[in-house]
Amino acid sequence: MKKTSIIIANWNGKHIIKTCLKSIYNQSLKNFEIIVSDNGSTDGSVEYIKKIFPKVKLIENKENLGFAEGNNVAIKKAKGKYILTLNNDARLQKNSLKELVKVMESDNKIGMVAPKMFLGETKNIDTLGLIMFKSLLPWDCKSESKVKDIICACSGAALYRKKALDDIKIAGEYFDPDFYLYTEDFDLGLRLRLRGWKYAFAPKATVNHLHSATAKKIPDKVIFYTHRNVIWSIAKNVPSNIILRSLGLILLGQFGSLLKYSILGRPGLIISSKFSALRGLPKMLLKRRKIMKRKKISDSEFNKLLYTKTFRF
Repeated sequence: MKKTSIIIANWNGKHIIKTCLKSIYNQSLKNFEIIVSDNGSTDGSVEYIKKIFPKVKLIENKENLGFAEGNNVAIKKAKGKYILTLNNDARLQKNSLKELVKVMESDNKIGMVAPKMFLGETKNIDTLGLIMFKSLLPWDCKSESKVKDIICACSGAALYRKKALDDIKIAGEYFDPDFYLYTEDFDLGLRLRLRGWKYAFAPKATVNHLHSATAKKIPDKVIFYTHRNVIWSIAKNVPSNIILRSLGLILLGQFGSLLKYSILGRPGLIISSKFSALRGLPKMLLKRRKIMKRKKISDSEFNKLLYTKTFRF
């Protein structure tokens, strides 16, 4: 059995995936398998991987399943004790996998471990994980001094315990396929915390992230899915009394996003994302029932996971 299954969801990433895969093969810890879940790429990605990286386990999805389901397909085929989700535009430093596994094995209650992710080739921190504000909105933590306030890992580069993922899956799915892409890691992370699994940070594990190298091709979809899926994440995972207490702040946050994109000349995009969120709410509430029946932490314990500030500003 391999220690770690490294999973990459790829869509038309031929121009960036070589760097990603080479960084994996360069790891000091060698006990891993690589699974690339290709989401119907049309840029020659599949042929390229077969030719240059023949040892990679390649899943050829016939269509773009999105990041969530693309990862699910691979996780179901993974044989590792741990699952490392990795964006195709990320590059692992040599000892990153070793350090992530080291932290994971320090406590069997840890369900997810995050590395220090840098923005591109700079020393500017891209993310250390996600903070959840009192307004229930998530944001990337960029300061090591706030690591204690992080609620979950960013799946652009995150090590998950397979046992923990199996513990929180719904209808056989890990990431929620209805999310398609963006905020699916926030949703999954909240489910892990509700079941009592811990987040941990591996400061010596470093990753360089080009950040949205693929998503730049679909900017409207990024905005749409992010703003829709945040609402679904809250509806599925936050205890009712906390939602009611924070309702005014939630509405203020939604109004703020509408105002922001109205100023940018894109109000229709945000409005459509909110209507889509409302249409999908009944389905999310059905999933919520299952999640809430199985949660292990109390509402007060969940409340302690929230960051002290209301909004990031």
